[in-house]
Amino acid sequence: MLGFAAWQFTDVLVVHWAIGLHRVRVDVSDPLLWDIGWLVVFGLLPLIAGIRLVRNSSRRDTGRPGRSQVMLSVAVTFAGALSALPLAGASTVVIFKDSINASEAFLAVTSAGGRPIWSTPRGEIMIIDLPFWRDTELYAKGALLVTSAIWFGCFPALSSDRWRSLEQSYNNETLI
Repeated sequence: MLGFAAWQFTDVLVVHWAIGLHRVRVDVSDPLLWDIGWLVVFGLLPLIAGIRLVRNSSRRDTGRPGRSQVMLSVAVTFAGALSALPLAGASTVVIFKDSINASEAFLAVTSAGGRPIWSTPRGEIMIIDLPFWRDTELYAKGALLVTSAIWFGCFPALSSDRWRSLEQSYNNETLI
């Protein structure tokens, strides 16, 4: 928990604010509010929880897991299961095996009813629009991970329209 909180503080303070590389949301009038909200939810709350875990474990050394440890285990298990589910209406991230080439990846996406929005040049990572619950077809065709873009940190709130406008600003070699 403490490491996760430290990473979130580092990401927001250094990458978002000091370097200005990216933001939590770029399609809003005031991205600072989203950065602060992200920092509170994913930085401050885990920091508090981590400190409580350290204090609770040092106070009682009974060998039994305390309430905080059990709650943390439940939360991590739930979050892991939740992150594997596709979200209706959200863009989907697909990561393919190294052995899949770009044409095979694009064919897999389109045959599953998906529409590519963005891709790396080799097609190993794609952002797509995918009909709800069609992700199993991608796993059968070489995907290692198919999940909603919302779980991927700082680019989740970008709509398909926003991705398309970002595509236009990139070099043609990286576009679909």
